[in-house]
Amino acid sequence: MIKNKNSFNKIFLILIFFVFSIWLFGCQKTETYKVKTSDWVVYKSGFGISFMYPKTFTISKEEGLSVKWHINGHYMNPKNQGISTNMLIEKIHEPETVEDVLSRIRNLGIQVLNRKSEDNYEILETNFLEDLSGQGRAYYIISKKGTFYLLDTLYAYRGALEQEKVYQKYREIFDKIRESIKIE
Repeated sequence: MIKNKNSFNKIFLILIFFVFSIWLFGCQKTETYKVKTSDWVVYKSGFGISFMYPKTFTISKEEGLSVKWHINGHYMNPKNQGISTNMLIEKIHEPETVEDVLSRIRNLGIQVLNRKSEDNYEILETNFLEDLSGQGRAYYIISKKGTFYLLDTLYAYRGALEQEKVYQKYREIFDKIRESIKIE
């Protein structure tokens, strides 16, 4: 009986050591980044949409067939200069119905991942770059002020940004920008 008890204790200690080792060395610590809105600016476009963005980011506006706002996070990947932290918001159409937008994007083979109604607009979360990586996200914001398209590049560069330990920081910032959008 004592021999079995000693064997049991040894096995138990080895198991505890094994679990502790996995916990200590195997679990990666996730980086958290607290978004402080006091360090943010409200951008009113004059085209029916407003949003907040960090003071350290820049916005450039481009007018042509549509109006585009490029939101630049100024991150430069040391290993690949093509990887960026940018977001694009574009007014692509005058007012149209949700059914019109759904029909158009389905004809392009774009899948709707999520659909959400707000006070005076509807948001369709869709995939993009599916043929290349399956990781892209784009949002269609449909309102009486027009249809806006929001392109989030972070999903496409997730692997590289995680290697540099900046993905979570920019993910939280971009989510906050998207959540701050108001249709006026």
